[in-house]
Amino acid sequence: MNTTPTLNQFEAYQSMYSYFNDKLFGGKLPHVLLNFSRKSKAYGFFAPKRWSQNDSIVHEISLNPSLLKRPQIDVVSTVVHEMVHLEVEEDGKASRNGYHSRYWSNKMEAIGLMPSSTGHEGGKKTGQRVSHYIIDGGRFDIAFKEIPKEYLLPWSCSDLELVKKQVQKRSKYVCETDNIKVYGKQEIFLRCGICNGMMHEV
Repeated sequence: MNTTPTLNQFEAYQSMYSYFNDKLFGGKLPHVLLNFSRKSKAYGFFAPKRWSQNDSIVHEISLNPSLLKRPQIDVVSTVVHEMVHLEVEEDGKASRNGYHSRYWSNKMEAIGLMPSSTGHEGGKKTGQRVSHYIIDGGRFDIAFKEIPKEYLLPWSCSDLELVKKQVQKRSKYVCETDNIKVYGKQEIFLRCGICNGMMHEV
């Protein structure tokens, strides 16, 4: 490696942003501050007018580092999803905080990402929480296939806290008659193998 991990990651991040700005948005989107944040369970988010330096104010596009261990095409599509939010903001068509409007939805389809509340076919195209799926053969799909490898994020994150949260919690179940104790998933029904009585979650 000829550079530091920080420069390595953020140079690729910036190159990715600039590449898709040219390929899908005609180079019209302004510079933003690219960031990583565990702020929410979302794959990423767009935050308008978040950063300032003297009289300059810029928007933020952030990726959740805990969710970078997905296929690269999915991670990159999240960046472009947020770039569409940026475009809508710059067009003066932004809706209330977090809402995905019809205007945004149409912009998404135009660049090759299909809005969907489920992330799959048949989901709602507008609403408070809307993901997307990649349109096969669409503009994004084609642009991604042509992206230089050095524009893809080289570093991913092993977030132990997220792994811990993903492990389903276990509860203790007790049969008071026979003093039997077992552990299992939360909110299930168990009977004692001796008296056939219901065991209680504690």
